[in-house]
Amino acid sequence: MTDEESKQSVEPAFSWLSFFASLSTISVVLVIGALLNVPGEPRYEVKVWANTVYGPQFGLELDRVVHGFPWTYFEYDDDQANLYSDQIWPPWRNSPGRKVLKWILLADILAVVATALAMGWLVKQWAIPWTFRFRLMQLFVVVALVGVVVAYPTYRYRTHQQQWNLVQSGPNSISYMVSYVSPFAPVWLRRLTGHRVWSWGDLIARVHLWDSTQLARFPGKSSVRILKLHNFAPQDLRHLQEFSNLEALYLADESDRPDELQYPNETAGSETLKAVGQCRSLKALNLYHTGISDDDLQHLAGLSQLTILELSDNDRITDEGLKHLATMKSLRRLYLVFTKVSDEGIAKLQAELPNCYIQWKVVR
Repeated sequence: MTDEESKQSVEPAFSWLSFFASLSTISVVLVIGALLNVPGEPRYEVKVWANTVYGPQFGLELDRVVHGFPWTYFEYDDDQANLYSDQIWPPWRNSPGRKVLKWILLADILAVVATALAMGWLVKQWAIPWTFRFRLMQLFVVVALVGVVVAYPTYRYRTHQQQWNLVQSGPNSISYMVSYVSPFAPVWLRRLTGHRVWSWGDLIARVHLWDSTQLARFPGKSSVRILKLHNFAPQDLRHLQEFSNLEALYLADESDRPDELQYPNETAGSETLKAVGQCRSLKALNLYHTGISDDDLQHLAGLSQLTILELSDNDRITDEGLKHLATMKSLRRLYLVFTKVSDEGIAKLQAELPNCYIQWKVVR
């Protein structure tokens, strides 16, 4: 048989193989697209989950459920659902006033279909013929692609273990809830494994560190949304800006006696506020009994997203410091109990911040 005859005998089988591989690729991409668009994904927001004698404690609570990928075409408030809620399908019929953004839904569908067709074409025109001309360079590319796919979950697993070991290294064993992790995959996949953390992929979103020396060596900083420091030294807080997604920071002094702290929080001062002021993503901040003064408050003026601010039990804060707070128009809750502010100062501040609830007297 000549080379030409051999080539002609292989072409029909080769054509069918290419067609089958292309069709299978298109089907898989369409199924993945549907699974990314129909089930809902919960979105958690930082909220006050408890008010204590040391001010508000922050947690992550379910705020809404969204549908759509890469763009959201439908969302609704749902404070009853959780990571494993049965409500993963859009409740369109029982949702008066909730409208599907049809043009965005159409864009999502077109994006999925276009991606599926493009992947199918690539498989037919490039991937299958490529396998019949397998060389060293192709082998290198395949190994590199497999390495990339394996590397990401491996990185997540290693980071999770490092985070957990560091959190557990303090004097007290700190546990965390499943809702306080950054999930590795779409939440509906959790129904396959039950109510547990995926140690190979989930990263910690809310963390309590024993002292500020752990900040520099904390792995996976970008996953942390809520941070609580038991003891801190101002010079260590420069690492706070490395926590790029930090939304809530708790620096309150919970000790009954100053000598209980390795780093006395009541001497926080200007350097502490300078470091905190660099955390532009902050939405909630607790500085209870940290010894800050009027001049220190100027460093918080750049926190344009801050909505909750606890400044109680800082007796160096007077009406003079309220001038800096008046520029923070995003504030919605402000606590100034046990400070040296006056009725007149609060009245002026309330006029500047009409949408902010200000508590400055003890509520009995």
